[in-house]
Amino acid sequence: MLKAVFFDWMNTLVHHETERHEIYRQTYRKFGIELTASDTIRGILRAEERVPHGTPVRWRETAPPDAYLLYQELVLKESGFTLPVESRLQVIRQLYRLSQETPFVLYDDVIPTFQSLKQQGMRLGLITNMPQSMVVVVGTLGLDAYLDAVITSGEIGVSKPDPAIFRAALERTRTSAQQAAYVGDQYGTDVVGARRVGITPVLIDRLELEVGPVDCCRITSLTELADCLGA
Repeated sequence: MLKAVFFDWMNTLVHHETERHEIYRQTYRKFGIELTASDTIRGILRAEERVPHGTPVRWRETAPPDAYLLYQELVLKESGFTLPVESRLQVIRQLYRLSQETPFVLYDDVIPTFQSLKQQGMRLGLITNMPQSMVVVVGTLGLDAYLDAVITSGEIGVSKPDPAIFRAALERTRTSAQQAAYVGDQYGTDVVGARRVGITPVLIDRLELEVGPVDCCRITSLTELADCLGA
């Protein structure tokens, strides 16, 4: 019997007020590179699956590890472009600045879904690769009233798909893996990671970017989640 549902953060519960791929497109345009929206989104998703620690939000105004550079290389590769290392460093600094200045916005389906799940007696949790504490932003968006656990990679010391971050959520909600589901937008980190500990995965593909069959329940909106969970 299902007792808990865990959620990813970016592109599952929230998006940037200016969409992330648009921030990337604006930044690369300054370097003479014009990216399409669809290729940029795919590039970001592929890069995050390969380099979970290389996202711009983790940039700390110091010389970045190779992961940051590889991340940008993978984003551009989706569109057939390349940039030298120094230019990619400039891109990383710009993306970090813009990501810090752009607030998060909840998708319209989040609160109704949370309300419905809580009415069914479900425990809800957030599992995210964000490195910083999420207490303030979760409270600002009004999610603290619904979430029973907030698990970040910065707190646990590992990132999805490492099993430890999923086990931490299970322990904190006193739930077994067989009693839990996890909703995320990346197959390689969210679906694979949940399955490693026996949690039922649900892939949310809001922009319908996944091509071909996926070996788990796939939804395009949280309004479809009840069908996946059998609720």
